[in-house]
Amino acid sequence: MGVVGDYALVYMVMELMRGGDLKTFLRAHTTQVTHQVSHNMVLEEEEEEEKEEEEEKEEEEEEEEEEEEEEEEEKKEKEKEKEEEKEEEEEKEEEKQEHNE
Repeated sequence: MGVVGDYALVYMVMELMRGGDLKTFLRAHTTQVTHQVSHNMVLEEEEEEEKEEEEEKEEEEEEEEEEEEEEEEEKKEKEKEKEEEKEEEEEKEEEKQEHNE
């Protein structure tokens, strides 16, 4: 695959410089290629940064959701504990009343 790619590149260069020498060809095309490559690199970097930002936002949202779920679970546990305490108190009162009778 790499060999075919190299020969394709050489063939393309030979076709493009058919009418002149290599120096003239390189002067004419190097700045365009360099500009295009640097432009593509900038675009790729921007896309990567956007993806990273989106991933960070998603992670933050997931963490917030997990924290909210944990808080809800804690509240439910506290409510259960309070209910159990109330039930225990009621049972104690009933026992006292039965004992008093």
